[in-house]
Amino acid sequence: YPKKAIFERDGNRFILYMEDKKNKKDFKPVSKVIKKDGVIKISNENIEHYTHNFNEIFKNIGIDEIRKNGFIKGFKINYIRQNSIFEKIGLKKGDIIIKANDKPLRSYGDAFYFYNQIKNGKISSLKLTVLRNNKEKDIEYEIY
Repeated sequence: YPKKAIFERDGNRFILYMEDKKNKKDFKPVSKVIKKDGVIKISNENIEHYTHNFNEIFKNIGIDEIRKNGFIKGFKINYIRQNSIFEKIGLKKGDIIIKANDKPLRSYGDAFYFYNQIKNGKISSLKLTVLRNNKEKDIEYEIY
């Protein structure tokens, strides 16, 4: 479709709507990250930018699903652009994101659920649990 793409996988349907970039202001996301008391603070402005420029996410980070016995067990970061917002918020190449707010990520729908909760202002904090060097590590975020 000219203004949307539809993806289907394992009985789930995802719709990606395209926007006309000509009408968007040129905006460079703020890559400054504040770390305080072990919590990483991310501006809502950054979240909003990537919501409207979804394709920019994958210029900065590459993610593949990890499966075991045919089921998704997490999402592995196989590429992360140096000095990108994703590196600055504590993610590293090789990390496997397995949980968000203590809930296992077993599908793309699970991941998009948290993305939409943040985008719609329904949650202002997020804890990602990643496997790093075969050990679980929690990374806490606050959206301001």
